[in-house]
Amino acid sequence: MSKLAQSKSVFVPKGKVVVTLQGSIGSVAITQYDSFVDRTLLIFEDYEKETDERFWAYTIQKKFEIEKLKAPGGTIKTITKEALSSFDVHLPKFEEQQKFGSFFKQLDLLWVFNIKKTFIFF
Repeated sequence: MSKLAQSKSVFVPKGKVVVTLQGSIGSVAITQYDSFVDRTLLIFEDYEKETDERFWAYTIQKKFEIEKLKAPGGTIKTITKEALSSFDVHLPKFEEQQKFGSFFKQLDLLWVFNIKKTFIFF
C-alpha cells in the first residue's frame, strides 16, 4: 500500500478480529499480519472481559449468521456499530474460550491440509 493510501486507511495489528460492514456484510477474519484496512471494517481492539480472539471471531460469525436469518431475504442490507452493540453474546470463562479457540484452529488447519491434498499447486 502506498504511503498516500495509508493515511486514508486504518492500521490493524496482527491477531485482531475484523468484520465487514459493507458489501459482504458480516464476513469475519483475524488479521494474519500488521496491515492497513479500509474504514468499512469493524476492528475489535478492546474487550470488557478477557477474550480469546479465535473464539470471538467464531462467535461473532455465528451471530451474524443468526441475524441474517432474521433479515428480509436472508441478507443484512447494512449494519452499524450501534446495531452491533445490541447483539446479545454470552462469553464463557477465558479458559473455556481458549479451549474452543484451539479446537477451531485445529479445524482450520485440517481444512487447509485437506484442500492441499485435494488440489495440486504449481
